Amino acid sequence: MKKTLVVLVGLAALLLVAVAYPSGQNLTIRSVAGGDQYCLDASLDHRAAEGDPVYLFKCHGRENQRWVVTHDQNGQSAIIGLDGYCLDVRGAHSKADGTPVQLWSCHYGSNQRFYVAQGGAIKEVTSGKCLMPLGEADRAPVVIDTRLNTPQEFWHFVP
Repeated sequence: MKKTLVVLVGLAALLLVAVAYPSGQNLTIRSVAGGDQYCLDASLDHRAAEGDPVYLFKCHGRENQRWVVTHDQNGQSAIIGLDGYCLDVRGAHSKADGTPVQLWSCHYGSNQRFYVAQGGAIKEVTSGKCLMPLGEADRAPVVIDTRLNTPQEFWHFVP
């Protein structure tokens, strides 16, 4: 009985971590403000290259809308997309509101690391600014911006 309880508590703890920090492969990242109709999208269905923009586009689930979300021991995540390129805040050290995100070869520097909060906010680790779209329409740019607790700052991670 005691052994069963320990196993159940352990499983519950694992489930809590999984809910608090979504991770996994082949996920779509959907905009809450867009009613889950718009996804984080890269490269218009062509092969990726460094500097390709990341934006919103109607969810279709093809490869350019599929992401891998990793977590390290510090709770930081890399978000890896099309052709193995990482989600990257343009300009390595830029922390200005409105700085766009792009695809870039993974180097796992601070501009490629994010905190994925329990509520679905994605925050760049150095600035603490949130990933958010500039509008809810096809090809709306995705940028980092000061957190205002608006629906644009929140995302759903869907297998």
